[in-house]
Amino acid sequence: MTALLLGHDRLLADDAYITFRYARNLAAGHSLVYNLGEPVLGTSTPLFVLLLAAGARLGLDLPTLSVWLGALSWGGVVLLLARLWRNDPAWSFAPLLLVGTSVAFGDNLGMEAPLYALVCLAALLLAGSGRTIAAAFLAGVASVTRLDGGLVAAVLLLWLLARRRRLPWRETLVVLAVAAPWYAYAWNAYGSPLPQSLQAKAGLAHSLGFGGG
Repeated sequence: MTALLLGHDRLLADDAYITFRYARNLAAGHSLVYNLGEPVLGTSTPLFVLLLAAGARLGLDLPTLSVWLGALSWGGVVLLLARLWRNDPAWSFAPLLLVGTSVAFGDNLGMEAPLYALVCLAALLLAGSGRTIAAAFLAGVASVTRLDGGLVAAVLLLWLLARRRRLPWRETLVVLAVAAPWYAYAWNAYGSPLPQSLQAKAGLAHSLGFGGG
């Protein structure tokens, strides 16, 4: 871990620098864009951009801040997995998850992956312990941490629906209260909440005949 923190400039994922540029522009008082005057959504992690932008406003170095956010998030994952392993023998595979998260942290240095893992795991634990409102809040957070976090929210709400045999209205409203502002902003500012890279990949897949039709 010390080696990672001391040598992060050589180890940061390439996509991290895209996130840094969005954060710097936002911190400087511009909109959430890569190039000024070009409303293109090129980041898939709006929450992480906002956290970094807040740090930039405080004068913090973004590469260092991103690594520390990842390290603290990974530490939280370690603590949660250790708690699972200690309290429930059914989680005897938790050490394997720990190894997997450590590899993911190293491979995604400077990115949102550790934070995303922490939020998703915490949401799972809260739901399992019956604290479904808090779990719904974190599921909403996951939805703005990464686009595929919407699946976390969907799974949680479907699980509650199957368990209660009625619509989980309160949890649904909590998820929407957290996630809807970002998606509404993205639709208005960019025309879609999907990052440009994902739209390009979808277009390529369709042109190659993988989109049906």
